[in-house]
Amino acid sequence: MKNRATTDGRIALHLAFLVLAATMFLWSGRLHSSDGFAMYAVNDSLVRYGRYDIEQLHWMDIQQGTYGRGGWLYSRKGLGTSMAGFPLTVLGFVLPGLGPVQTSLLLAPLLTALSAALLYLAARRAFPHTPRAAAWLATVAWALGSVAWPYTKTFFSEPLVALATIGAFERLLALRDHPQSRRAAFGIGAWVGLGIVTRSAHAIVAPFFALTALFITWPRDLPPRDIVRRWRALPWGVWLSAAWPLMVALGLVLGYNWARFGNPFESGYLDFETFSANWLIGISGQLISPGRGLLWYVPWLVLLPLGVRAAWRRAPEGTGVALGVFAAYVLLYGKWYMWSGGSAWGPRFLVPTVPLLAWLSTPIAARRPRLLGLFVLLGIGVNAVACCGISTSTKHGSPIWALNRTRCQRFLKRSTPKSPTWCAWGCTPRSTLPGCRRRPSTRPPCSRQVWSACWRSPQPSPAWNAPDGKPSHSSGWSSPPHGGCSGKPTKPNRRITPRWRQLSNACRPRACASGKMAHPAPNSF
Repeated sequence: MKNRATTDGRIALHLAFLVLAATMFLWSGRLHSSDGFAMYAVNDSLVRYGRYDIEQLHWMDIQQGTYGRGGWLYSRKGLGTSMAGFPLTVLGFVLPGLGPVQTSLLLAPLLTALSAALLYLAARRAFPHTPRAAAWLATVAWALGSVAWPYTKTFFSEPLVALATIGAFERLLALRDHPQSRRAAFGIGAWVGLGIVTRSAHAIVAPFFALTALFITWPRDLPPRDIVRRWRALPWGVWLSAAWPLMVALGLVLGYNWARFGNPFESGYLDFETFSANWLIGISGQLISPGRGLLWYVPWLVLLPLGVRAAWRRAPEGTGVALGVFAAYVLLYGKWYMWSGGSAWGPRFLVPTVPLLAWLSTPIAARRPRLLGLFVLLGIGVNAVACCGISTSTKHGSPIWALNRTRCQRFLKRSTPKSPTWCAWGCTPRSTLPGCRRRPSTRPPCSRQVWSACWRSPQPSPAWNAPDGKPSHSSGWSSPPHGGCSGKPTKPNRRITPRWRQLSNACRPRACASGKMAHPAPNSF
């Protein structure tokens, strides 16, 4: 048993290096979306100023942030990604010849490689009698043959949430083998807590892990009707080992909310960012729509029914958790007002659940490896297109769009010429379809180039403001030449709401009336 575990550990390590090499082969080292800008801005503020605001992105207004304590702009994203990427950002400032953006963007490839190792170990733990090649193929199916690969080029939270999901899942399987293991219980709580700190909505998976752990540790040697004695016989030390990391994670979330907005229960999301979408459209859109359907981006999912039955017979606890977590994510984000995930590749919000689906494909890899391998190669081809395309833009997030843009447009125009549903469902941009209004862009001209140039600098900028008190556009964290505090307010790419207008009118004069930035001059690093 010990020799088998050692061998599996070595293979998992080699597989992690293989996945890391594959992801770095198409790595770009650039920020590609406003979400990535916002999450990286927190890191940069922490390193440069010891603060956690995103006043560098003041020109975005409240597109990715919300005004909070002190009238400053704060990110609405979770703290987990910034915490994980903080050492890499510091490394980019310390080492000569490197930029902090480039070193920070190494986070997603490293997290994906670690997730691949944990997925392999989870497959070997649940299916010890299957060939090691089956677990290896299932891991490659997730790491390179699914949407996980393109997200290694971003600074999104999805890679870290996926790592937290598969890490908690692997520890749950360890608890199944050793019900009295406090180490396994602590791992479950720590991984689930990390996911919650990264994305608060990830708390929806906690009941599935808690109920399964209760089923595993429930004493069965006592009379069935003696419920009180059974509750007393539970290994409460194991449960406490899992509970206190969750409490720490909850404290971090509430404390971060309080530090930003003065209220532990205020996350900063705007009044229209709610769970208000049409549920049927959201669920079907995430699964089968031509623009965001998971089946288009992960082709081997069509074979998954062949492996669920075998996985249930061998590991019913893990199978139940995998299916439950996936269903919970689909139902939750199917109701979110932007269930498509915005400018991203595929169903962005379902990315953390894909490693659990890959674990369910392990029996298929054992029985029909050639068939699964063929679909994995198809998935690698589809997502390799994304890895090349994301180097320039993530606006057209569909393999159909990437492979044949004209045919996709014609199909949608011919099928439903004035259907607003297809504007969200389809693989074309909303503004290219009849019946869809073109909305103004939020990004000022050349703003991405300006901020990329600032963040590529390997050394901290000398100051926010020039000696004469006017914002400097030549170096450091300066106001871009268009938008922000330049006198030309940006046009929000969102529906104008009373709260949006109130916040914008109340906070903009403070920063722009004098022509100076509202952030204090940074200290030298």
